[in-house]
Amino acid sequence: MAVLAWIAALPDALWARARAFATHIRTLLREHKAGRFPESDYRFVQLLLLIPGLFPMWKSLMKERLVLRRSSSLRFDTAVAARTTRHNRVRPLAFVTVAFVFASVAAFFLVRARLRERGGVC
Repeated sequence: MAVLAWIAALPDALWARARAFATHIRTLLREHKAGRFPESDYRFVQLLLLIPGLFPMWKSLMKERLVLRRSSSLRFDTAVAARTTRHNRVRPLAFVTVAFVFASVAAFFLVRARLRERGGVC
């Protein structure tokens, strides 16, 4: 009968230990949040205290990667824009020269066609 009583009391004992452990963890997390650097011999609690401390480092690493990606993208876009604007820029002298050549060729053929219609020399 003593064994059955012990087995029946076992869940209560486990719940009592779990509540005490949870209280201990809450106390340690509160101390950690307050910046008083608590310590514990339990590996699980050490892990719980370590992980929140890693969040700021992870945040800064992600921000660093994002800034690097943005700056390299901006640098690439600026370089591409500089190359395309340099090569695709309309140069006034070249534009006027090409326009003059086209106008001269068009005038030549128009005058030639008119002379042929009138029976002129061509």
